[in-house]
Amino acid sequence: MLELIVVLAVIGLVAAFAVPSVFAGRVTAEIKTASKAVVDGLRRARTLAVYQGREVPFVMDVEGKRFRVAGGKPVDLPARISFAMRTAADEVLNDAQGAIRFFPDGSSTGGRVDVYPAGREDRATRIAIDWLTGRVTILRLEGAAR
Repeated sequence: MLELIVVLAVIGLVAAFAVPSVFAGRVTAEIKTASKAVVDGLRRARTLAVYQGREVPFVMDVEGKRFRVAGGKPVDLPARISFAMRTAADEVLNDAQGAIRFFPDGSSTGGRVDVYPAGREDRATRIAIDWLTGRVTILRLEGAAR
């Protein structure tokens, strides 16, 4: 009987440490997935602008957790992940939506999108969009002062 209690106690301890670790791993995977989707959308908008010779907006709804490129079909992002967007004043559509516009020469209005676990801005992955070149870069900011 004592062996059974010891085994159950050990299993309980292992579970107590493993469950938060599994949850943290899942959130990290969702951040990576969401970041990749946003980067892909931004790069698609830039590519369309260059090849079609016209302005192409990347529009993001940070509260609705979705984005769309050039009025296309919205792309939904993970619900447990939060987003923040900084863009040019002319591209702020309302409190929850903004755009980054790409031009035929590859340049853009510039800005950034932060992707982070809900309530943990200090663990953000930042996606930076250079205004001059339209280049999209992923920066890991976890633990960094901003």
